[in-house]
Amino acid sequence: MIKIIKGTFGLYKDGVVVGITKDNGPISIDPEREKELIELGIAEMVHDADIMEEGFEISQEYLDGLNLTQLKEFASNFDIKYKAGTKKTVFVQEILDFLDKEAEAHEKIAESDEETPGFDPEDAVQ
Repeated sequence: MIKIIKGTFGLYKDGVVVGITKDNGPISIDPEREKELIELGIAEMVHDADIMEEGFEISQEYLDGLNLTQLKEFASNFDIKYKAGTKKTVFVQEILDFLDKEAEAHEKIAESDEETPGFDPEDAVQ
């Protein structure tokens, strides 16, 4: 998986060339082509952990760009298991549903008005 860092890369998507720039998220293409773009200084290698740290929003388009092996690896970061025989589109939707639920849970926690209980050292048990 790579992220374009310089210029524009033409990616074929549904029979149309789409321009990918540094403003787009990571893409997954043929490993040999990824290596070539990295060596030319056009792209840099990106790992799933880097994506999560950057706060990159995982979209269906991003997941659709991954092959099944990459999807399995990505999903394993969230303990999502691939069931043999599952179609890629169904697996992508399972991942998106999981991520949506996680995002909702984080929002609820952030919106919570309940304050964390304070600690008074004088109340400590001795």
